[in-house]
Amino acid sequence: MTVSSAWLTLPNAISLARLLSAPVALWVAAQGHATVYKWMFALAVTSDLADGLLARWLNAQTVLGARLDAAADTATYLVLFFAASWLWPDFVDTHFEMLAVALGLYGVNHAWALLRFRKLPAYHTWAGKTSAVLMAVGMVLWFITGVAGLFTAAVIVSLVSVVEQLAITALLPRWQADVPTLKHAINLRRAGPSPA
Repeated sequence: MTVSSAWLTLPNAISLARLLSAPVALWVAAQGHATVYKWMFALAVTSDLADGLLARWLNAQTVLGARLDAAADTATYLVLFFAASWLWPDFVDTHFEMLAVALGLYGVNHAWALLRFRKLPAYHTWAGKTSAVLMAVGMVLWFITGVAGLFTAAVIVSLVSVVEQLAITALLPRWQADVPTLKHAINLRRAGPSPA
């Protein structure tokens, strides 16, 4: 059996490793190992930055890479929610309403994209990237200092991002990775579906 080497790229390997490490991080958190989990989260968000930079630097950006990255992002932040719930329940209680709304809307958007396109969204919007950076830095800052202000800002930006993604899912004429803004989705809709 011959396998195309198109998917065998360093950025894809990093994204895959991040995706596969999510259940391990979940187990670590469930066992109450807060310090180990903090390091795993820091490594996950650092590798998220690395895979995107490497993909651009090596000219290795692929649809598969976008999908792997999006799946790894979803897994990383879903695990973060559960890990924080177990390890730092007071922190989650303080932000629960916003987190619940954001996670619920992301769930709706993922389900809707699956219904419309039979694929999970991998839009990598500018708002989504901004919220991911704020979330990563905000959590690391909270781990170190106990200051949660940046995390709160990240959740607010995340809410804006998911509303935009819901609109993108509604507007796209076909599934597409890397749709940076709602304006791009509007332009794609005006252009219509490309021939199969």
